Amino acid sequence: MKNILRKLHIGSSVDGGGRALDSRSSSPGLLPSPSSSSPSAGGGAARATGTSSGTGAGTGTGTGTSSGTNEEDVLMDFHYFEEEYQVQLALAISASSSNTDSISNDPESLQINAAKRISLGHSPSPSPANTPAEFLAHRYWSYNVVDYDEKVMDGFYDVYGILSDPNSQGKMPSLVDLQETPVSDNIGYEVVLVNRFMDPELEQLEQKALGISLNLKGDELGLLVSGLVQGVADLVADHMGGAVNDADDMLSRWTVRCYGLRTSLNSIVLPLGRLQIGLSRHRASAFQ
Repeated sequence: MKNILRKLHIGSSVDGGGRALDSRSSSPGLLPSPSSSSPSAGGGAARATGTSSGTGAGTGTGTGTSSGTNEEDVLMDFHYFEEEYQVQLALAISASSSNTDSISNDPESLQINAAKRISLGHSPSPSPANTPAEFLAHRYWSYNVVDYDEKVMDGFYDVYGILSDPNSQGKMPSLVDLQETPVSDNIGYEVVLVNRFMDPELEQLEQKALGISLNLKGDELGLLVSGLVQGVADLVADHMGGAVNDADDMLSRWTVRCYGLRTSLNSIVLPLGRLQIGLSRHRASAFQ
């Protein structure tokens, strides 16, 4: 920080023209000792202060030499601190880049790190948030929140229960790694994927919701007045096992359904539309 402030001070001295040179020449640290009696020292003092007792021509020459020397010193100092500043900046960026593991679970840090790499001419850093859907999935995994006005896009996936897995090391696995995980591993967490292109049941559910919106004129009357919110909520509840009267019974039914889908699909990644039995988190994703 001191180097940066000194750099700014030197830069303002350069812009100051003659006033900068005057203040520099009057600095006590740059003047020779008045007690010096050598001719060379006396001549140096005369040139530095511009008060030589010689002829007018000699005085003019001394002043010109002093100005040129001071300007060269200022430029040399400026370039030196500019180079030092760039080196320190590069070291700071390098140190922060080497610490990506500690911020890999922070979505805001992921955005900042990606923007930093783009500004340096690199591609965004490899992370679980390379696409908007993956970024939303990572944020949902970190904070369990999706804003009401956000759209759950294809590629969004919900990983639940992974924090209790000792092999996860507290990190969210990528969708590719999850899709390559064999069912025989008997993992203790669940993965639900939103992908309309490979999930016809989800596509049909969305079309039904669109039909409800058109019939209730949700665009004209609003979501609450038209009853669109309640209509879509009822649609999702009917698709995922109806009203929940007994939470323990619904959890038991979901467990059976989950293992059945894993076996039939030979994958631990379950399409959202295939969940005829769904818990609150599944219903929230479908409603969104």
